[in-house]
Amino acid sequence: MTLIIYGDYLCPYCRRLRFVVARLRQTLGEHFAYVFRHFPNEAVHPGANYLARVAEAAGKQGRLWDMHDWLYEQEPPLPEEQVSGFARELGLDMAQLQRDLDSDEIKARVEQDLADGRRNGVTGTPALFINGMRYDGAWDFHSMLEALELPVASRLQHSARAFANLPASGGLVLLLAAAAALVCMNTPLAPLYRHFIDSPFGIGPLAPFSP
Repeated sequence: MTLIIYGDYLCPYCRRLRFVVARLRQTLGEHFAYVFRHFPNEAVHPGANYLARVAEAAGKQGRLWDMHDWLYEQEPPLPEEQVSGFARELGLDMAQLQRDLDSDEIKARVEQDLADGRRNGVTGTPALFINGMRYDGAWDFHSMLEALELPVASRLQHSARAFANLPASGGLVLLLAAAAALVCMNTPLAPLYRHFIDSPFGIGPLAPFSP
């Protein structure tokens, strides 16, 4: 069971969600995988990108999750002096931390998470994906636990219903059908496709059965 969260260390909703995630991890144990991806909204939360890079830089010294948890436990704003103070408490090499913080590698790591999030339709935080599918349900423990434990067939059925309710779903289906028809007409499947569309069919009451 996998939970992927796109989060921002200064997002108040992400901060509340961490308690639910902690309870899920405790309840599900080794059957639960939690993945955090950075999606700092610098325009709304100035300094969020810096904090994302700090967490990744701490990770270069094996302390990502210590920094991650601490950042969410603090009340914003989080000045650099306060963050540096905690880094010293963790025993981090401060010179290395600063080099990593400013490195192209760490910047690219955060930018990659942002790009992945946008490709997956993320526009705000927190954005949740449960077992590979977007989760738009309630953010309480019981709702998320139920979603994590749903069998694959139920999740697919739920996703299909959600897609069918989208205003643009009908147009998208028509576009896909047209693309499929073009493919069929220009491949060895063309004879079978012509036979299918030229086959007569009708709708009406069944004819009486004669022995």
